[in-house]
Amino acid sequence: MMGERIPLLCLIILVLFGCTKKQTVQVRYFHIPEALKKVAIFQKDTYWVYRNDSTGEVDCTYVSAIPVSGTRMNGDQNEYITDYIQIPVHSNLFTQFYLSGMLGDFPQYSGYPFFVLAKGFFMGCSPGETAYVLYDDSLINHNGGNWYNCNTDPKIPEIHGDEFIETGEYSNFVVNDVVFDKVRETRSIFSGFGDKLDDTIDFFFSPGNGLVKIIFKVDTSAYHEEKRAFLSWSLLRYKVVQ
Repeated sequence: MMGERIPLLCLIILVLFGCTKKQTVQVRYFHIPEALKKVAIFQKDTYWVYRNDSTGEVDCTYVSAIPVSGTRMNGDQNEYITDYIQIPVHSNLFTQFYLSGMLGDFPQYSGYPFFVLAKGFFMGCSPGETAYVLYDDSLINHNGGNWYNCNTDPKIPEIHGDEFIETGEYSNFVVNDVVFDKVRETRSIFSGFGDKLDDTIDFFFSPGNGLVKIIFKVDTSAYHEEKRAFLSWSLLRYKVVQ
């Protein structure tokens, strides 16, 4: 009688152990470091006035509401929890700024990004183009990617995002007679309206001050005959509230 119970007990233990193992998910948190918040959170009433270097046209970009903080879950079993801060802006150039504790959906990409969603460019479910990335090291000229799985089923990827290259860091950077102590240039390379990765935006970011120069090299045709454009905008004046 006892011999008959032993296999049954082993089977029950095996089933229970297997169920417990399947239900165990190791959750990882990706927080936004204070160092990024210090240089890239801009509160309501912040504004930047930009001038088109070719036409002289002027645009006023301003933070239109209080930044919103939250968390998003991603991964095959929602095992990654990522902090984000969304900064809504009103502008003819941009739609929002966005801080994140992780680049895209994939933790193998390191760095803490500041994204900019340029007006009129399709980015799928991505919060924007990579404009500045804070790293734990002191090196410069990093490169990487910002990729989001837009499908509700993470096992069936529908990827949107961009690649980026840090092309330089400058001291005493002069824009319209204003000198900035430190400016990082990041080139975002993305598909834009088409399927080719040949549209780029160069972001010149001054920590604590925001974007001081933006250069668009993009296709403006919107699904029609390709028409390349070079658009450069430089900061004229600004007010930052942090």
